[in-house]
Amino acid sequence: MATNPPTRSLDEDTQIEMGSVFADEPVPVGATVTVLTGSEAGRFLFVTAAGGIFGRGEGADYRLLEPGISREHATIELHGNAFVIEDHDSANGTYVDNVRVVETVTLPNSCRIRLGLRSIL
Repeated sequence: MATNPPTRSLDEDTQIEMGSVFADEPVPVGATVTVLTGSEAGRFLFVTAAGGIFGRGEGADYRLLEPGISREHATIELHGNAFVIEDHDSANGTYVDNVRVVETVTLPNSCRIRLGLRSIL
């Protein structure tokens, strides 16, 4: 028996087809983050619309166990139609495309973010 390939529609009446399974719920909004350097290079993280705290502490939503990253280093969250990042007065700073984050910064669709000594995209 042949099956149709999975399809997805992203309009307001979103319907997802995965084989013969249908869902009438919207596709989750989020962003994919790829760890580029450090011991966790190649790791993928999905940041939801709710966002979260990036850091090495147990309370961080997105833990990155790397020296130079603070326990609660920075927050990435969705504001309107764009993700923003805010540094939490981290010791080693947060950078977007090599510019230090000193206030909330809107993230472009593709950028390099550095948390301490670690880069993520």
